[in-house]
Amino acid sequence: MADVAALRDQVKRLLPEIIEFRRELHAHPELSGHEAGTAARVAERLDLPDLRVQTGVGGHGVVVTIGDGSPCVALRADMDALPIQETTGLPWASQECGVMHACGHDFHTAWLLGTGLVLREMGLSRGSVKLIFQPAEEALGGALEMIAAGVLVDPPVEAICGAHVWPDYPAGVIGLRAGPNLAAAGRFTVTITGNGTHGALPHLGRDPIVPAAELVLALQALVTRRLDPLFPAVLSVCQFHAGSAFNIIPAQAEIGGTVRTVREEDREAVQSLLTEYACGIAQAHDCKAQVTYERGVPPTCTDPEMTALARECIAGVAGDDIELVEAKPSMGGEDFSYYLEHCPGALLWVGCGGSRDCPTRTALHDAGFIGAEECLLPAMLSLAAIALGYLERQAD
Repeated sequence: MADVAALRDQVKRLLPEIIEFRRELHAHPELSGHEAGTAARVAERLDLPDLRVQTGVGGHGVVVTIGDGSPCVALRADMDALPIQETTGLPWASQECGVMHACGHDFHTAWLLGTGLVLREMGLSRGSVKLIFQPAEEALGGALEMIAAGVLVDPPVEAICGAHVWPDYPAGVIGLRAGPNLAAAGRFTVTITGNGTHGALPHLGRDPIVPAAELVLALQALVTRRLDPLFPAVLSVCQFHAGSAFNIIPAQAEIGGTVRTVREEDREAVQSLLTEYACGIAQAHDCKAQVTYERGVPPTCTDPEMTALARECIAGVAGDDIELVEAKPSMGGEDFSYYLEHCPGALLWVGCGGSRDCPTRTALHDAGFIGAEECLLPAMLSLAAIALGYLERQAD
């Protein structure tokens, strides 16, 4: 392992700059597919003679390569924000109406940029490190676009590591877990079509609201009665749209929601059963059902060996400011899973919920989300240690 004291000194030296960079990103959030300004800030700061910077990769993606050739390990951060009006009142709160970094991607981008600067100063024993600044994670498609654009080749990426803020942990705590970390995340829409009529004359039409309401209730039993209870699964109806006036039975009703599973067979079963339930209930009311199902991202399953290496590398540089814990799985979804289909990887859950002495917690995707900036140092130190440790362990 590289000189731990020197690594820690480099991270601490850069930390004030990275904090300011993160605040600038937080004040200027950009939605999925619109990250041009964020990408430009990243590319400008890393436009250094000994770094290879590629822009416009898979949209607004930025790829920065440190070193040369194989072995090659990648570190990934996402850059996009959410359509949420911020309510934190921070001096660096979002200046964009209705857009906010409520999922912490400003932290991710900042700590990866800082990690890159640290690795540049430390130097690599062999091979190369790719920094992947990815757009459109919230749209759950940015990773696929970057992979299609060749981010995992030239040189070929042999392993990858990502990191995500986690308000359940106080700053200084980092969680790791081998195997399933996050669920597959699908989405569905069911449109039930009947015949509209006057609200006082329901017998002259075919009311789609009644079967739609029955379907909402029936779907609550789909998971609990049709899937193995030993494996987590979630089906949530999150939208219900019907009607335009208090006295008109509409011709259509629409429901929509999300499905989360950790097993591929459950993913297949839910898609099939959802169609079966919708069509059967609609037919019972002399209506028709049309189901649209998007499979979304696969489960995020990390590699045991890469996770063990990450744990070892972090433990080697951890002082009093880092505590390693076994992470718990979540039913959230992440398109980091697409990279893991191509190469082994690890995922860090970086505590951002205040300090260990004074923990606070605000949920991700909340208008009041405030992450503790104390999370930046542990993240940078850990990611740099993993990249250096991985390359040092590879045979010539």
